[in-house]
Amino acid sequence: MAVLTLVAGLVASGCGNGGNGAPEGRLEVALALPGGVTVSSVAWKILSSTSVVLASGTVNTTDPKATPSVNVSVPTGNGDTVTMTTTTSQGISCSGTSAPFNVTVGQPALVPVTITCGNVSSDAGPPGSVVITGTVVPGDSCPVLSSWQISPQMTSASGGQLDVSVMASDADSGDALAFAWTATAGSFLAASSATTKFVCGAAGSQTLTVAISDNHSPTPCTINVSFPAVDCL
Repeated sequence: MAVLTLVAGLVASGCGNGGNGAPEGRLEVALALPGGVTVSSVAWKILSSTSVVLASGTVNTTDPKATPSVNVSVPTGNGDTVTMTTTTSQGISCSGTSAPFNVTVGQPALVPVTITCGNVSSDAGPPGSVVITGTVVPGDSCPVLSSWQISPQMTSASGGQLDVSVMASDADSGDALAFAWTATAGSFLAASSATTKFVCGAAGSQTLTVAISDNHSPTPCTINVSFPAVDCL
């Protein structure tokens, strides 16, 4: 039997509603595979205590240096769980579910998830954070980040791609939002879209940032959101 170990750590804090507070959370997975065994994707779900799906997705790990990792926002709540499933190149199904955990505003919680296909060992990743800065404009409600996703958080340099997306809202009726992605190095396939792909350039850790602006007249408001660094290997 193939031996596969997947260990995930969810570092999450709840969505804040005041000031420039932002929801923040990070779902990070460390992957160890025996020789000749590969995993092309990992499906994940965050479930509430009543089994409502709070967030979900599939991490593409076909790139040889891509890790099954995702940075995703989650709302506050008690008794949440994380489930993960995958199938190895040898056709072996693997799954795992975390113990229940709570998510509160400003209190990150590290939640390990072990996906079992054989012998298991743990290797949880470090916590992450999201930093938001904004400018207050009198008479204008600034945009508010409501959710985001970056998947995976590690891929090949010189062409490896990461899926990135954000969702935001604005309390001012009629205001339209614009998005502008930047990175310390690398590029985006559609830098002005809420959902796009980041393309790694040179090897190294890169910080992704998105500026979210409204078109409020006479003066618009912009917030800048920086995410935990991704790795181009």
